[in-house]
Amino acid sequence: MRTETTRSAVSRTGVEKQGLPLSALLALVTAVFMTSLTGTLPAGLLPAMSADLGVGESAAGRTVTVYPVGPALTAIPLTAATAGWRRKRMLLTAMAGGTTGAAAGVASRRRGDSAG
Repeated sequence: MRTETTRSAVSRTGVEKQGLPLSALLALVTAVFMTSLTGTLPAGLLPAMSADLGVGESAAGRTVTVYPVGPALTAIPLTAATAGWRRKRMLLTAMAGGTTGAAAGVASRRRGDSAG
């Protein structure tokens, strides 16, 4: 008689317990880390940011403080608006939005370099 091993286990009460979905948890931890990093990384760059922008460090610091307001205000409406979307459509839309934002940042940086 051959038995196969699975990720679930049976407790003493006979109820099957599922193991942790490690790959999903790893993806979640990575996403939280990256989100936290984008919010806190600019704090170490305040002197350089303020010098580039020609403003004081406190004014540059306000950009770091105000930055999380956008996601806070849009998270619930966007979640509600896209709740019925299939995963693939959502992923492709998010990737297109991220790519567009990155391209806009590169284009604005190049424009700023050529103007100066």
